[in-house]
Amino acid sequence: MLKLTSVAIFALLVSSSPSSVHALPTPSASSSSTIVGQVPTVTNLQGIVDPQLFQENLHQTFAKYGFVPVVDNATSTLTMNGTGSLHARRVYQKRGEDLPSRIDLGVITTEPAIGLYTANMGFGTPTQTRPLLLDTGSSDLFIQTSCNLPTGCGGNYLFRKSTTYRDTGRDSSLSYVSDSVTGRVVTDRVTFGGRTIENQAFLMVSDAHTPGAAGNIGLGLNAQSNREIGTPFVENLRATGQLGNGNGFNLRLDREGNDAFLTLGINVEEGAPTVSYMKFNVMYPELLGRWALEMKVLSSLPDKSSWQGSVAVFIDSGSSSSFVPREAARIAHSQVEHFVETVPIPLQGQVYEVDIYFYPCDAKIDYSIQFTDWRQFRSDPRDQALGSDGNGMCQSMLNGVDIEYNGLRAGILGAPWLKSKDVQFHVGSGPSNTGATIGIMQLRN
Repeated sequence: MLKLTSVAIFALLVSSSPSSVHALPTPSASSSSTIVGQVPTVTNLQGIVDPQLFQENLHQTFAKYGFVPVVDNATSTLTMNGTGSLHARRVYQKRGEDLPSRIDLGVITTEPAIGLYTANMGFGTPTQTRPLLLDTGSSDLFIQTSCNLPTGCGGNYLFRKSTTYRDTGRDSSLSYVSDSVTGRVVTDRVTFGGRTIENQAFLMVSDAHTPGAAGNIGLGLNAQSNREIGTPFVENLRATGQLGNGNGFNLRLDREGNDAFLTLGINVEEGAPTVSYMKFNVMYPELLGRWALEMKVLSSLPDKSSWQGSVAVFIDSGSSSSFVPREAARIAHSQVEHFVETVPIPLQGQVYEVDIYFYPCDAKIDYSIQFTDWRQFRSDPRDQALGSDGNGMCQSMLNGVDIEYNGLRAGILGAPWLKSKDVQFHVGSGPSNTGATIGIMQLRN
């Protein structure tokens, strides 16, 4: 279970490191079979949430992002340079030999990493293909060399068998939600989705501590990467023109875990078939290095009671839950019978009050989020249950917490929110990711 570290709300990191995709389950308290998409280490195979493990996960997540509690004089003012202004546009899919490449994602179905998404990446010459965790919440790449877990490791990188492997002579570390790894900074030939980067720098560690995955692929922006390691993989793809003329990639996480995919490369060409997305500016990409948007409204459905404000939310496929301001979370759950448990999470001299919601497993939590004054994106009720308490009450994926990051009120929209969306991540231009955007299309599945 991977993640990074920084200070403010869940998604804008100050330091760089990976966070793995923790897909979420549908309410299913009675089933004794493995639930594809279940949050690792937080629920067991029966879908029952372990309260202590969940609180530990909260603690680690706050540590990852380095959030601080909101104080009375906290500002949430955003300048026009960073606002998530909306543009409706048509994205043209290019035809021919340079078509974007689809990468099918795998889902780990063994403890303790149930529900993590992986993608195959090639290392070295000749190519060694290994499954790595896929993460939009971090920017760095690492792979293991000597894992020997009895449940399976996802394979090891055999650097001595690669003729293009080079040792830089430097060591470095990456921090995660529940862990950290230290290893050697090396370079080698890396292939992914038909793209190749020669002499890609990455961290070579002894053990990734994740059965079923050999490491982590960070898909975040350049500013949050670990400079001790070197230029991150996505930035090298951009700099070498391998992300299409739209400079980006597309992510779709499916509900059942058998049709999730990443499309590497986005092309925009007039006259080709079109697909509609709503496009938003990423907030301060050159400073934060995060896939951050400004959330303006959260409305409960169907009554449309709403929270309105300004919160920087991080679009993080590696987060198993979503976190919004406490009042917004209250409104999101207002249409169903529910119980709220407020958990104090102490960290770095601060105390965070996190509201955790429980509701009947046969009820539906339905709400929408707006990044503009008019366009709503609905969160599907089927994606809202983290798991059950074993007594017919399900724990919600949506939590309430008032936190800030660099003076901005902040939050996280994690894997549950992404499952009902098709999302395009455009990395912008130059190493500072100027003009980075996120395009979102609501799915009807």
